[in-house]
Amino acid sequence: MRTKWPTVTLGEVARLTGGVGFPERLQGRRSGEIPFFKVSDMNAEQNARDMVVAANYVSIADARSLGAPILPAGTVVFPKVGAALLSNRRRLLTVPSCVDNNIMAAIPSRLAPEVLLLLLERVDLSRIAQTSALPSVTQGMVSRIRVPVLSDTAQAALAGAARHFDGSIGVVADLLAAKRRLKRALMQRLLTSTHGHYDVAPLGDLVDMQYGLSEPTTVRGKFPVIGMGSVSDGALSLENLARITISDEQALQLKLQSGDILFNRTNSEALVGKSALFGGGPEETYLYASYMLRFRPRQDRVVPGVLAALMEHPPVLAQIRSFATKGVSQCNINPSRLAKHLALPVLPLELQVSAARAIEICQRDEAATSNLLSALHLQKRGVIQKLLSGEIQ
Repeated sequence: MRTKWPTVTLGEVARLTGGVGFPERLQGRRSGEIPFFKVSDMNAEQNARDMVVAANYVSIADARSLGAPILPAGTVVFPKVGAALLSNRRRLLTVPSCVDNNIMAAIPSRLAPEVLLLLLERVDLSRIAQTSALPSVTQGMVSRIRVPVLSDTAQAALAGAARHFDGSIGVVADLLAAKRRLKRALMQRLLTSTHGHYDVAPLGDLVDMQYGLSEPTTVRGKFPVIGMGSVSDGALSLENLARITISDEQALQLKLQSGDILFNRTNSEALVGKSALFGGGPEETYLYASYMLRFRPRQDRVVPGVLAALMEHPPVLAQIRSFATKGVSQCNINPSRLAKHLALPVLPLELQVSAARAIEICQRDEAATSNLLSALHLQKRGVIQKLLSGEIQ
C-alpha cells in the first residue's frame, strides 16, 4: 500500500496466531463463557465488522482442554484457507474469544485495533497465498506483510474517518439485509400459495449437470473462467475473472448459456452449495472452473429464475448442505447423490413464470442497493488511502 509513513512487517506490530480444531461434540451450545467463532460466523449480518454473535460457545475449561488460545477483544481475525480466504473478510473481536483452525488472528501491539483492521482490509491475501488447489496462507507469509506505523494523531484521524463511513455503510447494509429477507419471504409465499399442492421431483429430473474446467487458469487467455469466488449471496460477479486459452471446440462444450445455474460443489462448510443464475455478459463465451457444476434447467419443467431462487432459499440450501461430506478445510457435495436425493417442489409453469418476474424485480432492487454499498466501501477505501499517502492531512 502507498503511504508516507515508515513501514515495518506485520509481525513487528502484531502477534499472529491460529485457531484449533473444533470437535463436533462441543458444537451447538448457544451460550457460554467464551464464543467460539468459525468462518461461517463471519457471514452473519450482525458480524459485518465486529464479531458480536457466535453460533457456538464453550467454557474456559473446554478451551483449555482443546489448547485453544483465548484471544483478547481487539484482535483482528480472518479466514486463512479455501475460498473464504479469497473473500478477504476481516473482522474485529469485541470480547475474549476462541476461533477454529480455518482462521488466523492478529493481536495488535503498536497499532490501535481499528487501525490494524483498516490496514489489513487493504491487503489481498490471494496475492501471497499458496497456489495449490486449496489456497492458504501461513503465519510466516502473513507476518512478512509490510504495514505503516502511524503516529497516534494519524491513527485517530484514520479511525475517525472510518467511523464516519461506517455509519452510512451500516444503514445501507441493514437495508440490503431487509431486501434479502423480502426475497426469502416472497419465495416462502410462493411455496405456500398452492397449499402444498405441487409435484416434487429430484433435481436430476429438472436439470442437466456438467462439471467445470480442470485445466489451470492464468490472468491472460482467450476465454474468461468463472470460479467459486464469483458467486456470492445468490448473485454472480463477472469482474476480475481468471482466463484460459483452449480450442473453440473445447470451449463450446463448456460455454454457459443464459439461464444456466452455476453451483459450487466444493468449498468451506459455510460456503459450499452456493449458486447463482447466469444471465450473460459483455463477452460472448464464459466458461466455469472445476469446483463448479453447471445446471441447465429443463424449461419444460422449471423456469431458471425460480429454480435459482429456490436453491438459495434457506430451507433448501440447508438441505443441499446436508449432502456435503467434510474433508480437510473443505466440504464436497457429490453431484450424483444430489441429483438423486435432493427433492424439489415443481410448481405449475404459469405460476413459475409470474413468480420469476417478481423475483427479477426483487433481485434488481437488491443489486442496486448492493452496488450502493460497494460504492460506499470504495469511497471509504479511497479516503483511507489519501490519509495514508498524506494527500489528506
